[in-house]
Amino acid sequence: MKKICFITTSRADFGMIKIIVDETLKNKKYFKTFLLISGNHNDSFFGKSLKEIQFKKGLKIVKAFSNQRNKNSLSVLLSFSSFLKKYSKSLKKINPDIFVTFGDRYEMLAATISAYILKIPIVHIAGGEKTSGSLDEGFRHSITKLSNLHFPTSNKYRKRII
Repeated sequence: MKKICFITTSRADFGMIKIIVDETLKNKKYFKTFLLISGNHNDSFFGKSLKEIQFKKGLKIVKAFSNQRNKNSLSVLLSFSSFLKKYSKSLKKINPDIFVTFGDRYEMLAATISAYILKIPIVHIAGGEKTSGSLDEGFRHSITKLSNLHFPTSNKYRKRII
């Protein structure tokens, strides 16, 4: 049985990975599915979307929250540091066979760096896209570079990854 760990940090990315998570749960004979819940899911300012995640039978939940009301670059760095520590501990404990990440946020980069250093193979969904003028641009491309398997959303993005 293979252990798969997905990460979700917001309502937006959970909506995109939910179908894949549900598929792994249908195949409990082959997969043990973990969901690392983090980011702003537990923050009432962002709608406390944690309550919208339906916890299905067989889904192993790991929560790693940190205060992230970022006001400036330093607060983003401090949040990044906090997430790096929490994700590293969580991933070490889970010890998944594969780690699945989506998108381009700094929380995802912290989780990807943790998985990379722990030598956990990384799957990146939605790499190769562009967000000009945003820090997310560098985060996404860093995640892509550290990942082992890529699922871009279009042929244009696939070519950019290559």
